[in-house]
Amino acid sequence: MSLIFGQNEIMSMLSAPVHNDRRAIAVIDDKCKILCANSAFNAHFGLRTGATTPASIDEVLPVNVRFAYQDFMTNNDLLSTHVAWDLLSDGFAKKPLSTLSFSKLNVEDRVLSLLILNQDDGDITTTMAS
Repeated sequence: MSLIFGQNEIMSMLSAPVHNDRRAIAVIDDKCKILCANSAFNAHFGLRTGATTPASIDEVLPVNVRFAYQDFMTNNDLLSTHVAWDLLSDGFAKKPLSTLSFSKLNVEDRVLSLLILNQDDGDITTTMAS
């Protein structure tokens, strides 16, 4: 089960501000490739817009995030989840860098994931560790 959207709806969501804030948002496929992202996501991770080859989340996030993502995509019972904020820590930071939210989308008969980078300072409890 997943949320069902058309490609135009996804592009519209990526460009719309959320609560007067531009959250970094991207659509990821089952191979961890970034299919499309908004300008806030590209700017945060230093990605070029209009690249001929899609970037992978491996290039911008720690490898343990990929494992958490793959676990999420293979679990048919989950529609959305948060990646534990300590997975994004570089090991030297005293506080979390950010959190990620994954939500499954059904876009034109493909199951994709909406990735949202949250710049929260608060402590978020999660059920997924890696």
